[in-house]
Amino acid sequence: MKDTAKRPMVLYGTSGQALFVYDEVMRSGSGYEVVAFMDLDSEDGFEQYTQLPLISLETWKRDYADSSYMLLCPGTPSIRRKVAKEFCALGARFARHFDGDRTDAPWKAVDIGEGSYLGLNTLVGNCVKIGDHTQLMTNINVGHDVTIGDYVTIAPGAIVSGYVEIEDDVFIGAGAIISNGTPEKPIVIGQGAMLTAGTVAIRSVPPQTRIIGVPGRPL
Repeated sequence: MKDTAKRPMVLYGTSGQALFVYDEVMRSGSGYEVVAFMDLDSEDGFEQYTQLPLISLETWKRDYADSSYMLLCPGTPSIRRKVAKEFCALGARFARHFDGDRTDAPWKAVDIGEGSYLGLNTLVGNCVKIGDHTQLMTNINVGHDVTIGDYVTIAPGAIVSGYVEIEDDVFIGAGAIISNGTPEKPIVIGQGAMLTAGTVAIRSVPPQTRIIGVPGRPL
């Protein structure tokens, strides 16, 4: 296994999304370094673009499970939830946010869960709580007093304004906007909802609802 002073990280996923996460990790100046890729169907070999090892589950168990961290790359919340459950049962250790420079100031009061990460040029305001295995990709703005649940995906360029609650398993498409709520009445994006790319949500969205348009309406 590669000898490195940084914490070794295995990326779960072999698609272009995994390469996107790889690029984010390697450019972040973090305390992690990607040492391998894998998924449950992988056979041992090499990832074709990075030439890092592509490992099988058995190789991960034998050579990597006790000495590395894992980050889950699939963009679909339900897939990430399923995979996380399987690897939790195998004792995997999940990486935490790998670029703390924008969130570690004590007055910001930002809490980021296990297996979650922020992409480059993503800005997070004060008093924000982010759950486990949640992806905030590049060029996202998150306002103050926001709660984001577990297994949420927020695609590049999205804007989440202040006083917003995003429940578990939500997918927010590229360039979508969630307008401001208030302390007494936050805007709530219900569990499993989906905001398609470019949607503007000006009011709460019920669970398991897909919305589209400006302003957003059920599809």
